[in-house]
Amino acid sequence: MLDRRSSPSSPAHVARRRCLAALASLALAPGLLAAAPRPAAAPSAATYEVVHAFTGGAGGANPTSLMFTSDGTLYGIAQLAGANQRGAIFRLRGGVFEIAHAFADGEVSTQDWDQGKLDPLVQGPDGKLYGTTFDGGSAGLGLAYRLEADDTLVPLHHFGGGEDGERPNDQLATGPDGALYGTAATAGGGGSGLPLVYRMALDGSVTPLAQIGTWLNGLSRQTLASDGNFYSMSQYGGIHSHGGAQRMAPDGRVTAIYSVGFNRPSMVPSGGFVQHADGLLYGTTEISLDGSENGTVFRMTLDGKVKILHHFLGPEGRMPFGLVVGSDGALYGATIAGGPAGYGVVYRISPDGAYTVLHSFDRFEYPLGRLALGPDGRLYGVTSYGGTGKGSIYAVAVESLRRAAAPPRR
Repeated sequence: MLDRRSSPSSPAHVARRRCLAALASLALAPGLLAAAPRPAAAPSAATYEVVHAFTGGAGGANPTSLMFTSDGTLYGIAQLAGANQRGAIFRLRGGVFEIAHAFADGEVSTQDWDQGKLDPLVQGPDGKLYGTTFDGGSAGLGLAYRLEADDTLVPLHHFGGGEDGERPNDQLATGPDGALYGTAATAGGGGSGLPLVYRMALDGSVTPLAQIGTWLNGLSRQTLASDGNFYSMSQYGGIHSHGGAQRMAPDGRVTAIYSVGFNRPSMVPSGGFVQHADGLLYGTTEISLDGSENGTVFRMTLDGKVKILHHFLGPEGRMPFGLVVGSDGALYGATIAGGPAGYGVVYRISPDGAYTVLHSFDRFEYPLGRLALGPDGRLYGVTSYGGTGKGSIYAVAVESLRRAAAPPRR
């Protein structure tokens, strides 16, 4: 059963749900999501490298997300680290790995990484890193924080379960006004208990904006698009409460732009939207149209017209999690399972649906979370159980990305 406290697009929550429960099947409204024909796979030119193997203990374990800062430093979240196993923020800079901050009691409450206690980081407009914890803070209902340049963690907002919500989940997004926008699993304090979208100023003051969907609704992270609005997917939202997509203005006005049809199983989004240079939004779902736990890649216009680009069948991957737009115009992602060996793949898909497997994992490592595009043109990702079993950071070099990242010849 879906835990209403955490986001379906939070990497660690997805891990728990896939390990402990069978996913609901997905059947989308006929005619609204016409599937594109499956194109032949193009030959790939990619090399795979493990750049860091986690050691456990003070060195961290079970990473779930990565991001690059504007200076090219790679930061990420390890769900376990230190003697108290509260997790940590790590970085990889100049080939050197280090723990930037190990979370303490009060910042995080649980030791179980499957609880998804640490959400992905984002770089704010001031250049500092911001994030949220699922269950920390003075009330144990979540904490928003900032990481200073000297690695000091500054608590910004203690979620109290009232109008400000509880259990913040997934990555914050920077808005057009320079504030941060996020989601919380529920809003209490006399509210409806529905998922909450909130605005947080850089000083930590929180303004509730909108509640979206229904109880047990799974709401993805907010994605700021070029029109100045935020877009998200919901598992139990939409007109018929069977899932859909919505647009939210920065002032909290919400418009449902796509709804799964009546009397159909719920939509199961994974990873949130990304916007391509073509202006379209791209995303992934955990379930295929036939109800199998294979998944899809789809695209959507800003007014809610959706087209399936790829149905995962298993041998070329299954259960995708989010996308990143490459500098070559293609989209890249990873799957948790499937592929020739059944342990997941890294893939490339063009905006017209041409699909290529770049790397296939040959043993159980559990690749998880969205990929990150590095300044060197390589794709970076994490496995939760790779390396020596404690997790790993890997890089995939793709020739088309390398060419796009190379400085022009003089």
